[in-house]
Amino acid sequence: HTHTHIVLCPSLHLGEFHIIHNHLFSGQQLRSICWHDNLMLIGTKDGDVIEVNAHNRDKPIQLSQGHGEGELWGLAVSPADNNIFATASDDKTLRTWSVVERDELFQMNLSEPARSCAFSPDGKLLAVGLRSGTYEVYRVEPRNLVKIAGKKIRKEVLHEMKFSPDGKYLAIGSNDNFIDILDVAKDFVVVGKCSGASSFITHIDFSADGTLLQLNSGAGERLYHQVPSGKRVTISKAEMAGIKWNSWTCTFGDEVAGIWDGSQRNDDINTCEARLDCGVVASGDDLGRVKLFRFPSPKKGAQAHVYRGHSAHVTNVRFTTGASHVLSTGGGDNAIFQWKFLPNGL
Repeated sequence: HTHTHIVLCPSLHLGEFHIIHNHLFSGQQLRSICWHDNLMLIGTKDGDVIEVNAHNRDKPIQLSQGHGEGELWGLAVSPADNNIFATASDDKTLRTWSVVERDELFQMNLSEPARSCAFSPDGKLLAVGLRSGTYEVYRVEPRNLVKIAGKKIRKEVLHEMKFSPDGKYLAIGSNDNFIDILDVAKDFVVVGKCSGASSFITHIDFSADGTLLQLNSGAGERLYHQVPSGKRVTISKAEMAGIKWNSWTCTFGDEVAGIWDGSQRNDDINTCEARLDCGVVASGDDLGRVKLFRFPSPKKGAQAHVYRGHSAHVTNVRFTTGASHVLSTGGGDNAIFQWKFLPNGL
């Protein structure tokens, strides 16, 4: 059911409000309205907050923009620009944002809900994973996105994706339990497939040299595959010590055992990212908490700094490229939080 809140305004009668609604917000669903003196605040289904002055009602001011209904899962930062990040949502939009301006730069309307997104290493490409098993790739321009590729490769949602460190490959994980490896230079043709996971793919990380990837699944597995073939390999603990990772977003593994307290289920912690050069890892859980641990954190129940604000499960966390901030997304509240990262306080 839809709940709309209306408070009567002494400056506008109901007929005038209908005129404003039909003239300025045709096609939009209004969810909340509040008046104070001659000012009216309007909240829309799409997550926007708009201010209208009763004496200048033809010129509304958009105070904030945000994602609408559904859940928000996709989050990626541009490796080439500390200021830019992107989000992808069930509301069928892919958006780019400015950390400095704390504002939306561009919004691309999609044909269906989206659950994942990823920037190429040079920040020039932005990929998005859709519910139907379709991926799309956009060229990033100043305040614009231009579609250059797209294809349906799986039957179920594409929940996770990452470009290799050299930008040659795009790895896409699906709820079909597979990871497809696409060759970027060859029009994103599939050149490898990672199989063997017993549940849906939740997280993907490449090694620093791009020859290996690790994955987590919904069953709590941690598996390794060669790039680009996708062949599954076994890595010993001794060999693991010599591997340098380009990123770390896997929630399962000896290195991040400390983010678990021993009483949680496999799906209680949805996300994490380690800032390898700072020796810290941020996590997000089903209780709406963002936590900060030391990395590596091999012992369960490690001490953490805990930050609250989200009213629902935290679906994703990412450090900005320059480690100035931590970004977090909320699944049910559709909120994007921007936390100032202060490494000296750890």
